[in-house]
Parts: sequence; structure tokens; C-alpha cells
Amino acid sequence: MEAPELSQMYFRASARIHDLATELYEELHTPSGLPIEEPDQVAVVTNKYSRWMRSELDFVRSANQEYNEEK
Repeated sequence: MEAPELSQMYFRASARIHDLATELYEELHTPSGLPIEEPDQVAVVTNKYSRWMRSELDFVRSANQEYNEEK
């Protein structure tokens, strides 16, 4: 793997994290735009997005590891 490919992988993961952050913000609000106030609902939503974001961060670490192993 060359450095430009590693950079592209970083970009894709970062873009997905950005999209997830936007979705998280939207999901923390009702359709009418009011913030969700119930702690249990907030916990469910944030746990779901936390798992997805961690997955993207794991992808970054794996890509970096692969890049360094091929050097």
C-alpha cells in the first residue's frame, strides 16, 4: 500500500464519522426539532453511534497497521 492509498482510507473513514455525527445529532432530536430529554433514549442512541464510530476508528488503525507492515 502506498501513502496516497492510506490517505484515501483515512479520508473515507473520516467522512463516514462525519456523516455519523450528523445522523447522531438528528437522531437526538424529535421530528419537530426538540431535543430528546429522556436519559434512557439518549443512552440507546449514543451507544449505537459510539459502536459505529469505534468501528471506523478501528478501520483507521487497521489501515495504518497494514501500511506499516508492508513498508
